[in-house]
Amino acid sequence: MKLQQPVGIELFAGCGGLSTGFLDAGLHIAAGFELDARAVDAYEYNHAYRGSRGYVCDLSAATGAELLEKAGLRRVDFMVGGP
Repeated sequence: MKLQQPVGIELFAGCGGLSTGFLDAGLHIAAGFELDARAVDAYEYNHAYRGSRGYVCDLSAATGAELLEKAGLRRVDFMVGGP
């Protein structure tokens, strides 16, 4: 029986510096959420090739369900954030 890799998301992602360590450790960060569109562009540049997508999102108004929907996920195993 193959164990499924844990899946997480990053909040206040910026260019994805925090998620880089998680990705390097073998965990899957499916999505990063950030208010600044330029930072999301950098996040995409840094992580899209690893399967992680960046999304512009106002986290002060977003719900967990909205974040899951944007990322195309049903659930996550962990969240990381660097506000």
